[in-house]
Amino acid sequence: MDNITIREIKISDSEDFVIFLNIVSDETDFLLLNSKERNLDVGKEAKIIRSIKRERKSVIFVAEFEDRIIGSSGLHFNGKSNRVSHRATFSISLLKDFWGKGIASRLTEYIINYAKVIDLEKIELTVRADNEKAIKLYKKFGFETEGEIKHYFYINGKYYNAYIMALFI
Repeated sequence: MDNITIREIKISDSEDFVIFLNIVSDETDFLLLNSKERNLDVGKEAKIIRSIKRERKSVIFVAEFEDRIIGSSGLHFNGKSNRVSHRATFSISLLKDFWGKGIASRLTEYIINYAKVIDLEKIELTVRADNEKAIKLYKKFGFETEGEIKHYFYINGKYYNAYIMALFI
């Protein structure tokens, strides 16, 4: 889709980002939290965005379609310790109506390029083991499975395993 804009999130996006997160969290159970568990509010989200913007190794990119946030990808720095300063955690989410249109690939490219610019060495993620589309996307970019966590998710009375995947930059 050519009419999708990808850019770094702004504090002024807080309200639209909360709306997006609430919708995307309830469209699928592949994400860690649903909207009730997120307990989002605009003020709290603005603080989170502000803190991410202060941290050089953290970033959120949003995908917009017709002035509406339809996707996001983020790098979240793992801590202040020098021992883990070479790595960050990757997250991505996209409204279901936009799956399969190449937007997740574009969001992933933005994250990988950003990681290179800031000299990050490793990007890590956790993905539900039965999320075949996401795993295919990650493998396309060179992510490898480092391990599996049994019973990582418990959803509607059923356990799901998760893979830990990583990309070395």
